[in-house]
Amino acid sequence: MSEDTMAKQARLMNKALKKLGPACLKNKATLILINQMRASMQPYGARWVVPGGHAREYWVYMMIEMRYAGYLESKKGHVVQATVMKNKTAAPFKSANFTLFYENPIFPEYEILSLAESLGLIDKRRNGYFFLDDQNLGRAPDVINKLKKDRQLFNRFQKQMFEIIWGGA
Repeated sequence: MSEDTMAKQARLMNKALKKLGPACLKNKATLILINQMRASMQPYGARWVVPGGHAREYWVYMMIEMRYAGYLESKKGHVVQATVMKNKTAAPFKSANFTLFYENPIFPEYEILSLAESLGLIDKRRNGYFFLDDQNLGRAPDVINKLKKDRQLFNRFQKQMFEIIWGGA
């Protein structure tokens, strides 16, 4: 390879981000860069490298690494683990799992159900989900359908979760 083609993508990325960064800041816009990770061929250093050089690491405010974490039992989606690798505005290295469905990518009712379970608002037992007052809500698909149809129940869950998370604020 000749010298003028080495790290061409990295140089172009650096020049582009020098111009795009201030323009995004001025217009209050968000620029999302999607990049793939490749296995490093070097025996030392990081096991994974990304094309584009170190310009991306310098210019970005938040870098989120997303990895596959497992399939759902119903085979209608999978679980994704998102880890904040760099964050200039808050603490980095926070991690969260979320479910990505193939047909409907965003399910607010499913998110409410999983968050309520993790906060201890509902109890998952052998034969389904139970609310704190031992009201049987049924199995997961039944609870999701109830939350879709009954907005009052959805709002009740949401209100109680906000009280737990923010202390009544």
